[in-house]
Amino acid sequence: MRSFILRMGVLVALLLLSLDLQASTPKRVLSFHQWVTEMKEARSEIYLLENAEIRYNPQTDGVYLSDQYDADSCTINALVVLRHVNFQAPPKSAVEHITNSYLLKGVRFKQNLELTSVTGAFPVLENVEVKGFVILHRCDMANLELRNVICGGMNLYKNRIHARAIVEGVQFTERWFWIYRNKMRSLVLIDNTFDCRVIIEENQYSEYDDDLFVENNREKGYRSRPGIFEMRGNSFNANLTFSYNDFRSLPFADNEVSGKFLLHMNTVSSDVEISLNKFHGPININGHQGNKFTCLSNVMDHQSDSLGFLLYGLDLQSEFVFYGNEIRDSTGRIGFHFEKIQCKFLNVQKNKFLAPTLFYACFVNGRMVLSRNEFQKPVGFSSLKYDDQSFIEWENLRHKLSTFELFDSRKQFPFDSIEYLADSDSALEQTRNFNRLVQIYSDLKNLYRIQGNLSDANELEVLVGDLRLKRFEYLYRKEADLKSFFNWKMNAFMKEFSAYGTDPVISIIYSLRIILFFALFYLFFHNRWNKETRGQLGKRLKLLLNYFRSSEDLVVHYEKEMKERNEKDRELARAYERSANKVPPFFLRLTEFYFNYLNLKPRARRALLKRLEFMSGSWINLSAKRKFWVAHSLSVWFGLYLLWYVASNILNAIALSVNAFTTLGFGYIPTEGISRYVLILEGFLGWVMMSIFSVTLISQLIG
Repeated sequence: MRSFILRMGVLVALLLLSLDLQASTPKRVLSFHQWVTEMKEARSEIYLLENAEIRYNPQTDGVYLSDQYDADSCTINALVVLRHVNFQAPPKSAVEHITNSYLLKGVRFKQNLELTSVTGAFPVLENVEVKGFVILHRCDMANLELRNVICGGMNLYKNRIHARAIVEGVQFTERWFWIYRNKMRSLVLIDNTFDCRVIIEENQYSEYDDDLFVENNREKGYRSRPGIFEMRGNSFNANLTFSYNDFRSLPFADNEVSGKFLLHMNTVSSDVEISLNKFHGPININGHQGNKFTCLSNVMDHQSDSLGFLLYGLDLQSEFVFYGNEIRDSTGRIGFHFEKIQCKFLNVQKNKFLAPTLFYACFVNGRMVLSRNEFQKPVGFSSLKYDDQSFIEWENLRHKLSTFELFDSRKQFPFDSIEYLADSDSALEQTRNFNRLVQIYSDLKNLYRIQGNLSDANELEVLVGDLRLKRFEYLYRKEADLKSFFNWKMNAFMKEFSAYGTDPVISIIYSLRIILFFALFYLFFHNRWNKETRGQLGKRLKLLLNYFRSSEDLVVHYEKEMKERNEKDRELARAYERSANKVPPFFLRLTEFYFNYLNLKPRARRALLKRLEFMSGSWINLSAKRKFWVAHSLSVWFGLYLLWYVASNILNAIALSVNAFTTLGFGYIPTEGISRYVLILEGFLGWVMMSIFSVTLISQLIG
């Protein structure tokens, strides 16, 4: 352990000594011309310039400050390494071009150009070829410009660039273009050709509200994994414009953009993925062509006065995915436009829209999925095209679905807009917008009906009916005439009694109410069936009165009553007796069987009455105790009979009401007793089934 500590102490001492020697070493001073000459004449494999300062010499360096400078082509064979070199800016009066720095033109570097801890005004590289990489590490420069350069790749790591970093017209032929953890005012990539992977990662841009531009760049596409333009973990304090580029893939992830984010007229042959970003300004993505476009788990918080978020004119060969995003807009305008998107699959799921949203003129060649989103403001649909396999969750859109009226309030694109909900007289006056809103509901209703989702389809049918009812009422108030009145009241009637033909149960409930109401009315008025029941009650009272006065049994009184009623049966019995040996035996046996059948019911009643015999003799001859029990027994019996009488009247009234409700005319019902009521019940059930069938058939034909 002691030897280890001793060795570490020696290493630290040597390191401190080397740093002290480096600090004490005097800084070398060169003119720009001397530095260029040394690189040209270097004979070793590495040209190392360390701890030096490049100063302006008016006698030799003026040629490097003019746009007219056209240096002779030269080749630098050595690996150029600069460490702790400061480029002193030339006087502004001597500079003849835009950048306040030197120009290095027409030079060919056979190997890498490596800069570490370089400060000051680094020269503009123009018409330069670097066979290896341009590497900048921990530099603090006033500017960085590469124009019309050919190089293998570029690596910028932990640098600070006070002005714009401009890379224009550069051809990258090797593996990487990597910008990592730099701080710079702005970045401009224009007219470059990349045969490599581009990574712009964890950089901080623009403390001066200077825009960033990535424009008109192309992929060459010869090497493995070419054409990938990747931006991750950056912080943009100004606008970011990404336009007219042509890449194979564009991942844009975990960035924060404070200004406007513009993706304009780009072509990405594979996938665009915009994920895990924070946008504080407006978003405008338009004119994009490619395969797949994905927006995943972004936070879009619009805080500026300009219009909100626009996805416009996307032409995709595959799918558009908008998943898990949160949309905010404090301006009160439409938060998000999905406008004129053409794709095979439109997938919008699990998003949180805190601002109004518009889906306008989107053409989906295949399936559209709109599911598990949270809409806190109105959602507008207009001119959408999707197939019958689409899944649009009505639970997301309930009480939020509307259409939008677009208008160009500031004579610029995109249009401003307001939602249309048909919730006022001024809105109901607008026939075009009203018809568009009804069409939106109707399209969704038809989609749900095709998919067998009758619950949501019926709910939308009711919403469409309510919209039309409100408009008919408004038209009647505006211009009262007979036609508008009946249009209004007929729709109100359809709503009240059948929910616009979507709920047959309501019709059945109202039918039962009507039947019971008229049955109550019929109960207090005479009809043929009640008259027969009252006649039977009178006969029972007459039989009991005769029974109490006489000493004859109850069976005797019953037979006297039946004698008056069954005169036709006795005529049949006498004819049977006279026909013995005069007609075929078969007819005699058949007549005998029928006669016995007619006497079956009377015989049963006689047997029952014998067992229910209350008195032996007349009422006046009974003892007091016997009279008490007989009176109470007959009272209970007659009370039950009265209950049957009342129940029969009620049942007759209901049967009469049902018969009147379910038929066009009464006619003759050829049954008696309980079978009469069973037949009426069957007729009522038949009416219900035919009504349900008719409503269902009409609904299917209309749908």
